[in-house]
Amino acid sequence: MTALAPQTVVPGHGRVCSLKQAQQETGNYLDWLITRVGEALDEWMELDETVRTLSAAPPFEHLEHFEPWHRANVNRTYLQLEVNR
Repeated sequence: MTALAPQTVVPGHGRVCSLKQAQQETGNYLDWLITRVGEALDEWMELDETVRTLSAAPPFEHLEHFEPWHRANVNRTYLQLEVNR
């Protein structure tokens, strides 16, 4: 998306925003998920332990849907990365 250099981003959830804001919030959160869950897989951490260990993510807890979706996001990221290894 960065290569397209949009003036605005219309997300599936949340408000219309700039590319910079989308990267700071969603992009950085997704990068965090992939990095941290990948590290857990590298350490052979089980799924439930990974979800429990990564349940707190202070830099992203201000995001609108963090509370109801974060643990599920960790779970789904784990399963997806596990399949693709």
